Amino acid sequence: MKKLWSEIKYWVFILFFLAVLFELVASMILFRKYTPARSAALHIFSNLISKPNAEQYTYEPWLMFRLADHQSDSINISGFIRKSAPDIFIKPGSTDTLDIYFFGGNSMFGQNLSDSETIPSRFIKACEDEMLSKCVRVKNFGIPHYYSKQELMLLTSLLFKGDRPDIVIFLDGLNDFYPARMLYYDRPFFSYALQQSFEGKMLQKGRETFIDSTDQLYDDPVGITTADYNNALISKYINNIRMNARLCKAMGIKSYFFCQPVPFYKSPSSQQYKGNFKRFDYIYPELEKNSDSISNFYFLGNMKGNENEKEKEKESGDYDGVNYTPAFADKIAKEIFGTIKNDLQ
Repeated sequence: MKKLWSEIKYWVFILFFLAVLFELVASMILFRKYTPARSAALHIFSNLISKPNAEQYTYEPWLMFRLADHQSDSINISGFIRKSAPDIFIKPGSTDTLDIYFFGGNSMFGQNLSDSETIPSRFIKACEDEMLSKCVRVKNFGIPHYYSKQELMLLTSLLFKGDRPDIVIFLDGLNDFYPARMLYYDRPFFSYALQQSFEGKMLQKGRETFIDSTDQLYDDPVGITTADYNNALISKYINNIRMNARLCKAMGIKSYFFCQPVPFYKSPSSQQYKGNFKRFDYIYPELEKNSDSISNFYFLGNMKGNENEKEKEKESGDYDGVNYTPAFADKIAKEIFGTIKNDLQ
């Protein structure tokens, strides 16, 4: 009996040692460092049983990154454009075509949604239901982790290439005010990695020493009061909108800027999020209060603002983490369509 117990303890120790070793190795491979905050082993196993996704990035001059090209039954990406389904709405006999470009971050891209469930795709469906007399052609330029300034740079790059739409639609708020240091310091999401590369910190003494610092983007910086930080974010966001609007006006493009709903503001969501998302309780009311003074700006952040909507969300759920469900993406697309409908006639 004593021998059996000794063997059990031996194998328990061996299994525990192998589990710890696997976690250390997996953590170094995935995160380039050991971190007790997130289990790399669980991350690997969850990826093995979950459906594949398209969140792989590639370098892009001037803009730093974009999603890599991807083809599958539900997600199709080529260059900066995610496929909309259908690609085009054509009214028989139409002699007029409107090119409408959609810009934004994760929400416009349609994180966790199929091609036919994204906001631009549901916008096309709204055009079809309305039986418009014009041909409407949309392109989805939503890129995960992009925010208002990066989208302005993307539009500028397209215009330099001679690619000019008739209407542009921007949906922002989440990436501007959640990983808010991007907006405050004017730096893209993966800028810390590129900075380490230039400073020679990606490889030292024959080994990788990269530390993923993107979590810092979600926290308030030191040396500035919360009020001053929030006001600076508002000012930078509005300035990005106004610069974008001036560019569009100069090029004869109609522009619309929508501040998106988020699960942190007027939402009964009980999920736990990293970083300081309480800033939305200050920033969003200020944006709504001053929305009339910002040209072509429309505040959608209060779509969760009444008790009836809150009860609906409890029953069906409008968010998958911080991303929209298909039903909520459809609801936002209809709001956008109703706002710009007169320009589509």
